[in-house]
Amino acid sequence: MKQVWLRTNRRAMLLFAFPLVALSALAAVAIVDPWDLGWAVRGPGIAVAVLAGLGAAAALLLARQPRVAFADGHVLFYIRLGRPTSVPVDVVECFLLGQGPSLLPGQQYAKTATSTVVVRLSERAEAWSHGEFHPLLAAWCDGYITLRGTWCEPLTVDLVKRMNRLLHEAAKGLASKRGKSKVGV
Repeated sequence: MKQVWLRTNRRAMLLFAFPLVALSALAAVAIVDPWDLGWAVRGPGIAVAVLAGLGAAAALLLARQPRVAFADGHVLFYIRLGRPTSVPVDVVECFLLGQGPSLLPGQQYAKTATSTVVVRLSERAEAWSHGEFHPLLAAWCDGYITLRGTWCEPLTVDLVKRMNRLLHEAAKGLASKRGKSKVGV
């Protein structure tokens, strides 16, 4: 079973979904066509309603998705579209609280910084020094994954301490399972 360690910023996702739901509702009015303009209004109305509805559904699904979770001996990072990146728990060394660029669109946010969670990966695990990610969600370079706080629940020292405690417990649990399997052989 998946254990959530860091949640997504649900407010941001819902804020993104709201205009799409409103646009879909306006398009539904065009589909009903109270002005009796025919397919010149209905056709585009259907297209806009479908696209806006799919966008709103995607935003709502992303709002339910965690940013970091743990399952089956792996830390799951939701830092790209599609399936999470699964990193073995013994490769993840710790979580650190940091600060970095928000990368929000618009000139007014060009110099805006946000809190980040920096994930240190083992230097011995060279295969994990780089990975796939979406640049708005994270950066992954030289054995560090930097999760942008803009798209996470509010980041605090206590939250990062809790993540480190959960990481320690998960690694300890995995080590004890491995020890038991060696004893039984």
